[in-house]
Amino acid sequence: MRVFLTGATGFLGRRVLAELLSSGHTPRCLIQRDEPDDLIDVLPDPIGDRPRVEFVTGDLFADNGVPEDAATGCDAVIHLVGPLRPQPRRNRGFARMIIGGTEAVLGAARRGGVARVIHVSAIGAMPESTSEFHRAKGQAEISVQSSGTAWTIVRPSLLLGTGGIDLDRCFLPLTGGHLAPRTRSVSHRFQPIGVEDVAHGLVNALERSQTEGLACEAGGVDVLTLGEMLELRGAARGLSVRFVRVPPSVTRISGLGKTLPKLQTLMRARARCDDPEPFWLAFGVTPKPASVLLREIESASELRGD
Repeated sequence: MRVFLTGATGFLGRRVLAELLSSGHTPRCLIQRDEPDDLIDVLPDPIGDRPRVEFVTGDLFADNGVPEDAATGCDAVIHLVGPLRPQPRRNRGFARMIIGGTEAVLGAARRGGVARVIHVSAIGAMPESTSEFHRAKGQAEISVQSSGTAWTIVRPSLLLGTGGIDLDRCFLPLTGGHLAPRTRSVSHRFQPIGVEDVAHGLVNALERSQTEGLACEAGGVDVLTLGEMLELRGAARGLSVRFVRVPPSVTRISGLGKTLPKLQTLMRARARCDDPEPFWLAFGVTPKPASVLLREIESASELRGD
């Protein structure tokens, strides 16, 4: 299949692009002008010799930023873009980026005659949510479901993998990575799933009719608090993690204070699944336990010499 892909340079998008290539599909990536070089590390050949990868330059968040023929000739769309944080300095709030971006993709799909759309949303997405992010995600889902295409919606929990949320930054600095501040945030529950597992499922969905018209939550086998994930991260490094009470000022300047903004949006709604098995079964995914994922992250870190 020829697949129109948004977000190809992102954390999940790089894996989806690699999965599309390994599965024999032809990806057409919507990118900004400065992004092609960012894809070199996931392409099997040098950037100038990749006959199965196509690029379309555009901007989902700009008025008329997606070329009219962006998806022409494509069989399906995989839409991944959905920023966790707004861009107020550029007048880009969640509604513009998430709802507007999704409608721009759907418009390109409609003009190109694309009949299949796979859309990545978020657990807790509801039009009536008190969280602006989850409200925008919920409204974007409605746009997808009323688009007239065969649609699939996937709502992942926290994605784990190399290059994602840096749990090491949650430890207090200068402690050798075994102390973490005790805050309310460390008790928030997630159902982490490997980013490669989700990418594999999204690409599988292209040829699985049972995923059409399905909106489901994608989570792993473990429901863990942030604190429990830190303990597993420490165990992967051979460390026993202790939580200590520290003044709020220390928390703000610690790694946790720098990492939490990336998690706060997810924390405004539940981040665990009601039932993850429909995703596992329909999308052909066997998720790895969080302990295995964190050991893999540690192994990758050791190989890089971090």
